[in-house]
Order: sequence, then C-alpha cells, then structure tokens
Amino acid sequence: SDFINKNYKKLSIFSYLPYLRNDYTVTIHSNLLILKQYIKNPAPHEIPKREKNDITRFSINARRRMLKELSSINIEKYSTPLFVTTTFDNVYPRDSVNLKKLLRTYLDNIKKKHNEIEYVWRLEWQKRSAPHYHFLIFPPYHYTSEQREALETSLKRLWWALLKDHNYYTFKYSVKIKNLDSKKILYTYISKYTAKIEEQSEIEYCGQRHGSSKKLDKSCYEKFTVTQYFMKLLKKKIWKEISKNFKHAEDFQKTFFDNGQVSILLDSLLAVKYCHEVQSELDSV
Repeated sequence: SDFINKNYKKLSIFSYLPYLRNDYTVTIHSNLLILKQYIKNPAPHEIPKREKNDITRFSINARRRMLKELSSINIEKYSTPLFVTTTFDNVYPRDSVNLKKLLRTYLDNIKKKHNEIEYVWRLEWQKRSAPHYHFLIFPPYHYTSEQREALETSLKRLWWALLKDHNYYTFKYSVKIKNLDSKKILYTYISKYTAKIEEQSEIEYCGQRHGSSKKLDKSCYEKFTVTQYFMKLLKKKIWKEISKNFKHAEDFQKTFFDNGQVSILLDSLLAVKYCHEVQSELDSV
C-alpha cells in the first residue's frame, strides 16, 4: 500500500498504454503552434475540383489560411519588414484581368531590382469601390540602411510608373511605407488586415485576395513527437493561459481546435516555455 501511495501518479499514467506512444507531433513556428496527431499511412486526400473563376470573395477559410501562413514565416531570417500600402487616384483597372496583370507587373519589377526580398500581398476594396493593395516586404537580414532606402524608393517609383493619372496627389499619397520595428507590431498589423471584412465593389473580381512569393521562408523552429499524455497536459496548460484573453471560451475553442488539428497563434518563446514546463511535470512524476 505504501508503494501504491508513493507511485500512484506513475501507475495512473502507465496503466493506459496508448499514452506511451509518440502519436502526436508538435510544430513550433515564429507565431504559430501546431499540434497534430501522427498518422503513419494516411488515407489519400482527394483534391476538390475547382471551376474557373470560382473565387469571388475573401472567405473565412481563406482568412484563416492567410493568418496561419503569415504566422509561419521565419522572421528571424529577415531584416525589419516593411508594411506598404498602394492606392489609386481616379483611374484604375475595372476588371479582374487588368488588375491581376498590374499586380504581377509590379511584383516582377520589384524582384528584378531587388531579387533577395520576399513579400506577401493582400487585395482590398475601398468604400469608393477602388482597389488597393497591402504588402509585407521582407528584406534580407544583411540589408544595410542604404539598401533599405533604395528599396523604399524603388517601391514608390515602380508603383508610380504603373499609374495612369500623374499628379501631385498621386505622387504624395499613392504609396505609404511603414517600418515594423518589432515582432509585436508586425503581428498587430497582420491580425488587423486579415480580420478586415471585405467591402463591396462594383468590380466583378474573380481570383485570390492574397498571395506570397515562392521562396518566402516558412520553416519551423522546432518539430518533435510526443505522447498522448504530453499532448493532453500541453493543451490544458495552453488553454488555461490563453483563454484569459477571450471573453467566451467556446468561441476560442471553435476557432482554433478543429478537425483533429490544433493551430494556435502563439509566440515561439511561449510555446517552448509551455513544452518545457510540461516536460518538467512529467519528469517529476
């Protein structure tokens, strides 16, 4: 009886054998923690058939994908990002084809002048139905202040070159650039502009509302397998800490915990801290 009293916790854990298998993976990104059950031989996933021009709005799923993608960016490999907003004055493309062509031309011209930079873009509509773009520009880590100034100048001039109406207001207000000096400011902007509700537009636009460069680094900081019991304790700890910031716990649960995968917007340092705390709890058992 003394042995059972001293080792009750150990017995209660090891009595359930599935808890001993490393059936879950933990992936830590810059601002995203993904908890997923490991499946050795997953069933083949059928890609749904798409019809031409079937993307007509910025859906909730698209917003969620964009938020997860942005939170996965390995920002440690880049210099201070730039938040760029480009707008039109009175003359702008009135159809999807020309609007996409203008965006592609702008991005291609940027890459020709500054091949090492990476970017994320987002299309929005103003209340007057005119389109405008938001860009997150990620310069390489080794960029000097002179190179950053040259990049900012290029971003402005390349956009001005695409505009049809050249006047004082166009050159002064069509491009706004802001340096995002900290990680907190970066994700504040990301949350703000991914959560925006799309304005109605007179332009019948069909196509994606966001995208990114192909070589944008989204590599994870850490990835490892854990047991079911570790995962249970980790979820409990994270839920306890993060739910303090939400008025309705049910809303938080529906938003992040779904389809057998847990995707949590969480700073990498906090994610590592929680994992170490859980491991310490298990080691002390």
